[in-house]
Order: sequence, then C-alpha cells, then structure tokens
Amino acid sequence: PNDAQEPSPDVLTEREGEVLKLVAHGLSNQSIASQLSITLKTVKAHVSSILQKLELDSRVQAALYALRHSIVQLDEL
Repeated sequence: PNDAQEPSPDVLTEREGEVLKLVAHGLSNQSIASQLSITLKTVKAHVSSILQKLELDSRVQAALYALRHSIVQLDEL
C-alpha cells in the first residue's frame, strides 16, 4: 500500500467515528462500552473494524490518525 495516501475517515460509520474519538482520548474498551451503552464485544468489533478500514495496526496508530485527521484535537485530550 502507498503510505502517502491514508484511507479517509469517511470510510468509518458514525458509531465507529465515536469509538475512534474515545480511543484517541485514551479510554479502555470497557470505558467506551460504558460511555456508549454498548457491550464490550461490540466495542471490540468496532475497534477491529476501525483498524481494518483505516489500515492501522494498533490503538496508538488509531489515536495518531484521529489527531492527524482532526477527528480529535490535542487540546481536548
């Protein structure tokens, strides 16, 4: 894959976008589940989907992606 061209955040569903924001804020899967009133299993599925769609390997990369694409701002963290 061409590293210069990252997938657009538009590939994510609205819910995946919410989960990505919370991941970028450093929340655990359990905390995300509680905050969004969804199951831990659902959070894990969303995180897996986010990483796959954005071609990322880890939550850390996802958090950095969220910053680079202005999904979260540093001053929010």
